[in-house]
Amino acid sequence: MTLLAVLLLVGLIFLIMNVGDHVNRRIATQNAADAAAMSAAVQMARGMNAVAMNNIATSRMLSAIMTLDGLERTVDASLNQAEAFWPRMTEQAANPGPAGPLQLATAQALATIRDALANERALLIEYAPQVRALDLHSYTTYDIAGDTRPLPHGGFWAAAADLDRFSEATVQFAGLGADSPRDHSRRH
Repeated sequence: MTLLAVLLLVGLIFLIMNVGDHVNRRIATQNAADAAAMSAAVQMARGMNAVAMNNIATSRMLSAIMTLDGLERTVDASLNQAEAFWPRMTEQAANPGPAGPLQLATAQALATIRDALANERALLIEYAPQVRALDLHSYTTYDIAGDTRPLPHGGFWAAAADLDRFSEATVQFAGLGADSPRDHSRRH
């Protein structure tokens, strides 16, 4: 009887140890699965951050295209206006009007405007040839006539397209990383 009690006690101890070992292995397996899921989520978040940064860079490039595309016309128009306005402004500043209480204030205001116009005119005269010399067309034009390369041709447009392809690949890879092996094997 004592032997039976000892055998039952030893069996019970082995059963408890086996259940405890099984629980420990299951906890370790669950921790490994949780760590893998967390790692995949972190990688997916990093990928989405890269996509967000690409979207910002793309929007900045598209804004730069619009700005640079109109730069030469804007500089030329501003220089033409400054050149046309300069003789009239100089003449008016020299003859501020009839003598009276407002003549001094008018003369000072016209002189200030004339000086500001002179500064702007000098800058435009200096920088207009430099702006005209820039090859902005090769960067800001989507479809350059005679260019046989695949679209887009312009440098900024091509960079924006490359960023878009990178973002698409990142999103596609993030989707694959989020799939379970069972889902992934069904696709192939």
